[in-house]
Amino acid sequence: MQTLHLLGIPHTITSRQSPWNCCAFTQKAIKFTEMMSKLGWEIILYSNEKSDDLGCELVPVTSEKDFRSTYPDEDFTKEQFKFGYGAMHDNFHANTPKALAKRVSAGDVILASWGTGHMKVVNTLLDEVNSDLGSNLYIVEPFIGYPTTFSPFRIYESYSRLNTDIGALNRSFDIKFHDGVEHGSYEARHYTDPRHEDFVIPPYFDPAEFEYKYDKDDYYLFIGRITESKGLKEAVKLAEVMDKKLIVCGQATPEEFEQVIGQQTPPFVEFLGAVDIEMRKILYRDAELVCMFTYYPEPGGNVFFEAIASGTPVITSNRGIFPEVNHQGITGWRCKSFRNIVTAAENIHLIDNEVCREYAINNFSCDRVALIFDAYFQHITRLREDGYWHFEKGLSVAELDWLMRPYTAEQTAEYTETVVKRMQEKRKIIAKIEETNITDLLAKADEATKQEILKHLKEEA
Repeated sequence: MQTLHLLGIPHTITSRQSPWNCCAFTQKAIKFTEMMSKLGWEIILYSNEKSDDLGCELVPVTSEKDFRSTYPDEDFTKEQFKFGYGAMHDNFHANTPKALAKRVSAGDVILASWGTGHMKVVNTLLDEVNSDLGSNLYIVEPFIGYPTTFSPFRIYESYSRLNTDIGALNRSFDIKFHDGVEHGSYEARHYTDPRHEDFVIPPYFDPAEFEYKYDKDDYYLFIGRITESKGLKEAVKLAEVMDKKLIVCGQATPEEFEQVIGQQTPPFVEFLGAVDIEMRKILYRDAELVCMFTYYPEPGGNVFFEAIASGTPVITSNRGIFPEVNHQGITGWRCKSFRNIVTAAENIHLIDNEVCREYAINNFSCDRVALIFDAYFQHITRLREDGYWHFEKGLSVAELDWLMRPYTAEQTAEYTETVVKRMQEKRKIIAKIEETNITDLLAKADEATKQEILKHLKEEA
């Protein structure tokens, strides 16, 4: 079975403790490790020595001393994370390729969770291992919500982000072939390449980190980066118009917050700065609604999933990922003007908080999304081994379940049971191979088991 080698975020500690809970990529890595381990995947995490115990092998590639020397005075509860310099950066990029080279085997997956921030690590690794091994590794970017990618296997958080990349390639093609003159071929290859390795897997949440309360309190909530492009001014204006309290949370000082909203903090606004996981749980649970009026095409929007996990509806803009996940009238409302926003707030009582939470858990909980990741790793393996045009007749429609939404609780439970059972059976087969005479085992096996045995032997070879 493949091993998943998860590269931590170079400039953080893989922990749920403050301030690391404010780093979306760090928290994705934590939840990914836990949920995929539950499905039987072996995961090796390469991160700082002070990282949380996630029940997998931790390979320390940076130290607490590295962190202290790189960021001696920074308070990341009041400022955005910094990266790209110092001992944290240098040692991560020096130590990780060497640690990987000692542990990777053919067919393993390298998860570049920080995108192009891990490109140097991957390229150094490929230089250090033999070409046969290097060509049999899967280099995957698992959380793409950013504009530049480098890996051959890509998982986007939204179709919006995926199609933005496709559109950029299309524009490059038009420029390169202006007036029928070929100015280059790189873009042309990508323009005609359907990229079957690309997948979209939405963000996910751990239901244990959130609580549900049907009767909400009388305040609005904004959690996120303290920047105008997140629609913070609209959130303040909405609270003023609706005569509501607005609680704002994010990595900034009170002075920076006032600079973004262009005024002194109004009496109906409470700015809390960065909050820890426990305070976040309470704020989401009790809020009447959450504001996400992002100007740019939001690629992932983790706050949305965290809010609906608490049964708290979200009013969003109508761009980026929101048309894909904000189920109009079920999890909140999507809006195109401030008039729409006010109308949505006036009618927020029409959202059934219990249905909102159920929709969230059935579609975006770790247990559900882990199955989509599982389908993806199988998908890219089959593509490499069998090619795009390989097919089998008579397969169950469950082959397509990873695209189903919305999911009822019954469908989710049935699919989860099927996948877990398959993983358990595969582990049993591997165990039998390791302790039994192969000839005898093949002679007694049915055809399906025989094929699994042969496939495993091929992988090991």
